[in-house]
Amino acid sequence: MKTCRLPSLCIAGVFAFFLATSGCGGSSGRDLNFTSSVVNTHNHSFALTETDLAAGTDIARDTSVADGHSHSVTLTTAELATISQGGLVSKDTSNVLAHIHNFQFITTASSPNGGGGGYGY
Repeated sequence: MKTCRLPSLCIAGVFAFFLATSGCGGSSGRDLNFTSSVVNTHNHSFALTETDLAAGTDIARDTSVADGHSHSVTLTTAELATISQGGLVSKDTSNVLAHIHNFQFITTASSPNGGGGGYGY
């Protein structure tokens, strides 16, 4: 019988949510959704999957659109491994419209509902 484990997510910061969108063995795994710091009265979300954490390749993708724009976030293979192993990765977005947001990614067994957030600047 095949079993799979998904690390729980938590973040010291604003808030985020954990959303299971597919079952074990799906092509992309479960979505792990994070919310950035609030800057200029808005924030963005960013999704990772179980597959992203285990893929062994860098990830570069855009955040959600808020206030008519998005930002780019790049996570290296080493950063994804750190997240997967329960370490904290603090990551700034690209600079768009003269501001950046921050995401803090961490997985822990102590937070089953997930999390997200970052610093505002």
